[in-house]
Parts: sequence; C-alpha cells; structure tokens
Amino acid sequence: MKKYLIYRTLGKVERDIKKHELIGIEYGTDIFDACNKIIKAVQDDASQLPDYKGYDVEVYAPEKADDL
Repeated sequence: MKKYLIYRTLGKVERDIKKHELIGIEYGTDIFDACNKIIKAVQDDASQLPDYKGYDVEVYAPEKADDL
C-alpha cells in the first residue's frame, strides 16, 4: 500500500509550500486505486470552505496528460 497526502494550496503552489494545509491521507496500491478516495476527500474539504457554503461542490479526476 502507498500513502497519498492531500494538501490544500494557499498561495502559489511552487513558492508558498509552507502555507499548504494537509487535508487528508488516503491509501491505495497505486494512484489509480486511491483516486476515488482522494477525489472524495477533496470534495468533502472544499464543501466546508466558506466560499462554497450553500453550493454543490463537484470534483473531477484529472485528465491524462500527453507525454512530453
């Protein structure tokens, strides 16, 4: 099993690393196994943010990127 840490980024992703907040930890045999659990954790977290109160929050799996 692999462990996947889920962070909420506050500020610039690359620069403000110390501002990131851990919102969840999920486990799976690989990222694809853990993907649905990660999406659910992100959706649960986002639905509690003041900016999204009263709204339905939808989170989608990332699309596969072309190899560079």
